[in-house]
Amino acid sequence: MDFLFNHYKSYNTGVNTLVMSVNNSLHSVNPPREDHKPTIYTRILNHLISNRLHPGKIYPVYALLNKNFYVFGAFTFNTGGTISFFPDLYGDLPFDHITVAKDFMKKGGHLTTIGASAKHSKLLEFDLEKLENDDYHVATFMMKDGSMMMDLFEKIDLPNMTLDEKETNKNISILQEATSNQVSIIDFPDNPGIFCIQVTLQVARRKEDKIQIYTKPIADFLETTRDLSKPIMAKKLEIYDGKFSDHSFYISAFRVEGNIPENSPMILAVNNGRLLQEIDIKILKKKDPASQNEGFKT
Repeated sequence: MDFLFNHYKSYNTGVNTLVMSVNNSLHSVNPPREDHKPTIYTRILNHLISNRLHPGKIYPVYALLNKNFYVFGAFTFNTGGTISFFPDLYGDLPFDHITVAKDFMKKGGHLTTIGASAKHSKLLEFDLEKLENDDYHVATFMMKDGSMMMDLFEKIDLPNMTLDEKETNKNISILQEATSNQVSIIDFPDNPGIFCIQVTLQVARRKEDKIQIYTKPIADFLETTRDLSKPIMAKKLEIYDGKFSDHSFYISAFRVEGNIPENSPMILAVNNGRLLQEIDIKILKKKDPASQNEGFKT
């Protein structure tokens, strides 16, 4: 993956146009669908394009399902110490991204919507679900196939920026700091079943073999006869940037045989889900202390 940005100066007006795009060299078996073009790069860089604010360090995440590459989303490590996750799912999500506070153990996180004027508004504040091993559950996704995610295109054109000379140099510097040619790829074990992706947050980094699967969301929303108390084989990857945060995200990819009533349940652990009850997102409500760690298995 390559972030490309070039600027062109109009000698009639003295104004520069910054042209941006993302190129990918990965190839899928199936051709990309025109109505499944990724949106995360435009959404993340909108903070820079519309508000002239630093978008944070961007870490894109792709997924490999059945020999096809998809765009799952991206994480940004923000200059203020917060961390955001931008899922890239097909259809209209009622929020743009999930943000975890720098001191998330006290301040939790929130869902953010973006208005027509690029104004950020909080949709819902919530506490992350603390797990038995002191990690925190952020979200779990379940899907039958890759149709809920965006396809990977060879080239993605981003909105242009019109800037004066001083702004051009500043914004190119920001883009160089924010972007990277590296991408993380979620890969799944070969066993059959529903594709599951679980995102957890660690206060302190730990070895991969200490990362565990939180099975409560699976038990609640997946119709399965599998014994979830037995170990679940998973492939895992870490999203970490020590320059911006001491915390790290872990993404666990695994498969569980069963059935889901719809293609893309997304489960969040929150205090109060009233604002989201009428939309297609499943809310795993905060449990009482007596049952807080129920369903937490390796």
